[in-house]
Amino acid sequence: MNEPGSLAALRERWGPRYRWLLLLAVMVGTMASIMSSTIVNVAIPDMSRYFALGQERAQWVSSGFMVAMTASMLTTPWLLSRYGYRRVYAGCMLLLMAGGTLGGFASEYWLVLVARVAEGLAAGVTQPIPAIIILRAFEPHEQGRA
Repeated sequence: MNEPGSLAALRERWGPRYRWLLLLAVMVGTMASIMSSTIVNVAIPDMSRYFALGQERAQWVSSGFMVAMTASMLTTPWLLSRYGYRRVYAGCMLLLMAGGTLGGFASEYWLVLVARVAEGLAAGVTQPIPAIIILRAFEPHEQGRA
């Protein structure tokens, strides 16, 4: 009997298509994290006016995301080996969604900044996962197609 959630268990349950379904699910989340990295850039001038900030402080909304994303990418292998792919990916998607929602409804600059950093942390862990999935789930001769 295979361990639940393992690649062998997925192969048994879904057949040979499991890899493509897995890749599709992971890529949807990765696209969301990549979109969230630049989506706020167009709103920075309006945020600057709304919160009465200078351009240098308003730019931290974008920079905070990028710094958090870059730093959290370094933790991805450790998180995946410690907590597993499913938990890490689901947790990151929840954090990305919570950060986006919190930032969207925030009425204080510091709250927007905290929400963007949370989104960046989630995006940094999420973005390397598709490459890891391709290497683990696909045979070497199939990896180019994936």
